[in-house]
Amino acid sequence: MDMKVSLIVSDIDGTLLPAGCRQDGTEPDGPGVSDGIRHLGTMIQKLELPFTLASGRPLDMMELLGEHLGITLPMVACNGAAAGGKKGLLWSDHLNTDQVRTAIECADHLNMAIIATDGSDEVVYRQNDYTRSRSRNGSWTKTWRPACGEDWQNWRIQKLLIIDPASPGKVDEVICELNRNRKQEELSILRYDDRGIEVMPGECTKGMGVKRLAQSLGIPMDEVMVLGDNKNDIDMFRAAGLGAAVGNAVSALKEEADYVSHEKWVYGVIEALEALNLPQRCHGALECKGSERGKGQ
Repeated sequence: MDMKVSLIVSDIDGTLLPAGCRQDGTEPDGPGVSDGIRHLGTMIQKLELPFTLASGRPLDMMELLGEHLGITLPMVACNGAAAGGKKGLLWSDHLNTDQVRTAIECADHLNMAIIATDGSDEVVYRQNDYTRSRSRNGSWTKTWRPACGEDWQNWRIQKLLIIDPASPGKVDEVICELNRNRKQEELSILRYDDRGIEVMPGECTKGMGVKRLAQSLGIPMDEVMVLGDNKNDIDMFRAAGLGAAVGNAVSALKEEADYVSHEKWVYGVIEALEALNLPQRCHGALECKGSERGKGQ
């Protein structure tokens, strides 16, 4: 496999950080990734790697980690619904709440967890046992829901997460409700399993977000490397020239990967960057154009 890498894009949750870590990955009594984040940041700076992030998080919840890693490139947020950085927003897309309102109300009636993400924060529609269990590590602590029609119209949602941790199959009712009120191209629905979905505006996915970012930087997709761990990373693996899965990634993503790390989380990211000789591949990265995609580990 011989290709230039002009852009490296990594997922955050499950790829760089495990569940329970602080937003910037520096939790001193966490599961042992803070040293890895510092090591990765040193690598990025010392080797001048063109490294950035793509996540389901809103941009404001990515900034601390971006600062610790020394990232200067724009970051992709909310599974492709937004992108931006120190120089401002590149784009910011939102759901039409008229198309998702009845689905949210259906999910609430079924006692499912509903988490809405805007450009800066995540809010829980109604707290239940599942969301309260997550709030212990600082996630999903804010609760808000519309009180009137005007609130619904003014609610700016970039990503909607609906989860039922206890009852497989209920998510099908929510998907049916979404399909009643949308045109095919107006919503992007990602189903994880029998218990969870994510809903984004239009054609927003991580893969599409990485494509838009690469295009804005003048970089062809066959010079992009991506790193991930879960099903919502599959389309960016298929779009990029090179994909690396961390050791804790789901099997479906590992099947799409050019390289699978033995190590988990940030240490798997570091392993992949070192094993694939990224310093040499990224030499003159932002000027290079044209490469061939190759498969194989």
